[in-house]
Amino acid sequence: GDQEPLEKFSMIDGAEWEVTERWNCGKGYDNISSHMQAPLGSDGSLAGRRWCARRCLSLPSCVGFSYPHPGDGRCWLKTGDARMSSRLEATCGGPATDWDYYTLLDREPKCPKASCINTFVSGASLVTSAPCSNSRGADEGSDANGL
Repeated sequence: GDQEPLEKFSMIDGAEWEVTERWNCGKGYDNISSHMQAPLGSDGSLAGRRWCARRCLSLPSCVGFSYPHPGDGRCWLKTGDARMSSRLEATCGGPATDWDYYTLLDREPKCPKASCINTFVSGASLVTSAPCSNSRGADEGSDANGL
């Protein structure tokens, strides 16, 4: 099966996502649609997550998606305030042992490559160094972010 690790911040299909493992945002009324996909860890789950990300990106109102782990075998596209993100300071839903939640952070990030800027926290201030020259995006075969 697809056993790639999940990274908190991932680039999928050119967009930036924040992944919250074992979490689900869902009230029912925030669902756009659901689609059969291979649960995380099974064959086809990598392609399934990319498909769900692409589908979400194709819908202007989509803000994220729940991915089965194993869930009900469907990815659920979300709208409204269904965002779980430390970066956006947004919360929704709660712990769910059979789901992972993907929050869309940026449809067109300024830095289109995964981890293209070395960033670290020093005390209370954020320090950013010069752009990396050897980073690769997720769709270019990077093993760093799992997608």
